[in-house]
Amino acid sequence: MASNSQNPDRRIVHCLLCGKPQEALTSHLKRVCMKNSTDEERKEELDRAKASVKKWTSECRNWDYKDMCKEFPHKASRHALLKKLQREGYFVANAPSEEDLEPDEERPTSSVAAALPQAREEERASEEAPNSPEVSTAHSSDPSWQRPTSAGLTDVRQNMQSMGLYERFPPETPLIAGFKKYLLQTLHVRNCQQEVDNVSRMLRYIQPSGEDVSLDFLTTITETTDYINNLRRAKMTSATILNYIKNMIRYIQFLMLELSFKDSASKYLPKCQAYMDLLSTLRKPVSKQHSQAVCKTRYHRYVDGQRSLHGCHKVMRVCKKDMLGLFAKLLEHKEISREEKTLFQYYCEAIILLKHYQRPGVVEGFTVSEWMERKSHDGKTVIGVSQHKTANMQIATFALNTEQAAMLDAYYHYIRPEYVKESGEEEDRFFIGSHGRLVSCASQDLSRLHAHYKLPNVTTQEIRRVAKTLAGQVCTEEQMTTVAHYLAHSNVVAEGKYRTRTLEEAVLASNLIGGFENSSEDSGSEMSSGAEKRPRDEEDDKEDLSKFLNYFPVNLDGQPPSKKKRVQAGFSEGRVFYDKWRALQYAKREEHLLSKYTRNRPTIQRWSGLTIKDFGGTKGEGVVATKPFLKGSILCDYHGRIITAAEGQEIQKTIDDQKCYLFFFKDLCIDAETFPCECHPDKEALGRKINHSKKHANAKPVHSKMQFPDGTKDIILFKAIKDI
Repeated sequence: MASNSQNPDRRIVHCLLCGKPQEALTSHLKRVCMKNSTDEERKEELDRAKASVKKWTSECRNWDYKDMCKEFPHKASRHALLKKLQREGYFVANAPSEEDLEPDEERPTSSVAAALPQAREEERASEEAPNSPEVSTAHSSDPSWQRPTSAGLTDVRQNMQSMGLYERFPPETPLIAGFKKYLLQTLHVRNCQQEVDNVSRMLRYIQPSGEDVSLDFLTTITETTDYINNLRRAKMTSATILNYIKNMIRYIQFLMLELSFKDSASKYLPKCQAYMDLLSTLRKPVSKQHSQAVCKTRYHRYVDGQRSLHGCHKVMRVCKKDMLGLFAKLLEHKEISREEKTLFQYYCEAIILLKHYQRPGVVEGFTVSEWMERKSHDGKTVIGVSQHKTANMQIATFALNTEQAAMLDAYYHYIRPEYVKESGEEEDRFFIGSHGRLVSCASQDLSRLHAHYKLPNVTTQEIRRVAKTLAGQVCTEEQMTTVAHYLAHSNVVAEGKYRTRTLEEAVLASNLIGGFENSSEDSGSEMSSGAEKRPRDEEDDKEDLSKFLNYFPVNLDGQPPSKKKRVQAGFSEGRVFYDKWRALQYAKREEHLLSKYTRNRPTIQRWSGLTIKDFGGTKGEGVVATKPFLKGSILCDYHGRIITAAEGQEIQKTIDDQKCYLFFFKDLCIDAETFPCECHPDKEALGRKINHSKKHANAKPVHSKMQFPDGTKDIILFKAIKDI
């Protein structure tokens, strides 16, 4: 048997033609890859393969961690790549050891018991830098702007970052910017940045390289399915996953609309439809899981019962004694600890969230200038917050009582200046954390306040739901509308009466929700005492209430009868008649306020699924559909001034017939020539831009009558005569 010293040193050399490793490359070339070549050609290929191995050993096998930091900015992905290279036998220069790893590269641990400034400092340390491009380019004037999603990391966000699911395309990418413009201008989705980010993250996962979005993602089935599965592994709720899929479906609809006007891209339309079918298939199990979660939540709410408003306000009662003590120390200029200052700030935020049922975005968007412009009316301090991420086009208004306003004023004068001084920048936001940066998650501050006093957490969504339920039980229909406008900050409400709220309406709504707490407190004390109520007849109640109202008549400006006056008049000291007297006064005040202005303002209906497109040349502008319409569907109306047919003919003689926007029916005429119209000078009417076709018509005008608040009117509607 030959000794080991006689065995040849067969070093592995890769064949550059087939890419496979070979122990005897000469024999391989002669038998496989270059069997028809000459010996000189095979010798030349052997030398080239050996030179390649030498170059790989000296250059390609060696990596530099500093270069990796530049090429792979995502720390979790870079750390995973470093581990893989080291396992595969690569040399990585300047690589950190296990003990010297950067703190952000390790997944941060979360502590449920973190309730005060130390927990807040640890959380802020993991946020993005304040001067990051994403934050610096955002501006409050952008109607779609929202706070960066990395502010205030949760377990789900930590999981997504560690799995590389937060990477996204630059916002200036043409298809991403076009999608945002489509949401803003065509679909009128004002707060659309979250939807754009969801689509951008999903596209970046499918297409990990490149600066522009490629339409090749339409053929990727595995990557799309993997992203949805990874969202589940990141412990994201089914409702949020459903939003990702819905956002992606709307993006495909945008692509189909864009591609329909390009002949060169028509081949992608079948792929778009196939990809949309894939998303619909992926959505079915997620929708089922979401429905099960909703049913489970409603079942537990039914079994356990909904919390009372008195129970939701427990933290405010428990901590009030401590807060009054801190308030006295601040007024006396006594020194208090940093922990106490943070607790006082949490209490001030809870006043807005729990006492006035505002959304967390109102606290986060509250500015100093809005605090300085506060108004006083009827013993209340009325504040309006205009820039909050809940909505962008209306003011969130709430009215503080004297004690609540004094608490916020103490925070502004004695605590906030110290935080601003530490940050080194003069911030306009009212609430600033002890770390010197803006408060980015008021919900977590509220949770920390409950955790400090060892009470079950109450979310703003829960207490708002309880308040709405209580309003439906004790308020009239007009009062419920007032309360809904006080609580809601949706764009639908903003376009109506809520945009023109007066000080009287804000104070009226504040008094109403203040009565909720008293009613809840009375009911809570009765239930806790275990005493059963004495049954009363409805006739007795009506008779006693009638006597009470005769003795204390209800008027607009009067004060409700006090407990002493009620007892002296021979009535019970309870608050039953007092609350009913207040409710009747609120109803009278609302009726008086509503009589001062016209509620039925002329409206132009917003028709969805249509948009105006400029076809250029002699064709000009026309109306195109952005969604399918079935035969018989109403598309839009022909909006304009209704005049007589004779007046319309006189106008037609003075203008070019080809550019006439007059529609004659019966003995009347709709004048859409005068644009913009008198009732809606800031809106575009779609009907006047519809072009007619005699050969290939897909819609026709029909005459109809519609009931309006000020009477029945004749209108012209466009109706689809075939599927569009």
